Amino acid sequence: MSTGSLGQGLSVGIGQAQILQTLGRDHFSFVILGDGELNSGQVWEAIAYAGSHQCRQVVAIIDANGIQNDGRVEDIQNITPYIPKLNAFGWAVTEINGQDMKEVVDAIDWATCDAPGDRPRCILAHTTKGAGVSFMENKVEWHSHALSDEEYQKACEEVMQ
Repeated sequence: MSTGSLGQGLSVGIGQAQILQTLGRDHFSFVILGDGELNSGQVWEAIAYAGSHQCRQVVAIIDANGIQNDGRVEDIQNITPYIPKLNAFGWAVTEINGQDMKEVVDAIDWATCDAPGDRPRCILAHTTKGAGVSFMENKVEWHSHALSDEEYQKACEEVMQ
């Protein structure tokens, strides 16, 4: 489900993880969060809940690209560093380059196989918004901007090189 800046996705994912745990299933609930979404109080309530209730079957992936709808995360509400906060709430955290698929796959393996005990898991994935597209890369204005047909063609040409 898509919840974006409302911050409800993690709460839903935690609920799914608790049902999986109650039913004795060995599956995981994955939730992707934007770093701007971490400005929502509901997200931190969910983080606190998951840690205190040992929701070991939830995996949060934070897309840490530093850009949110209203601007740069550091200019809107800078709450970095994330890792000490997540650890304080009882989460196991690994940090990766989210543009490197080997690191992404290894982090998912860590979260589903190797992460420590009865803790929720978080993958902090550093990414670059619009990576590989010269006119979009790391530009705030492309956070919620639609491409024209011409821009789409140009972007495809750049990423396919």
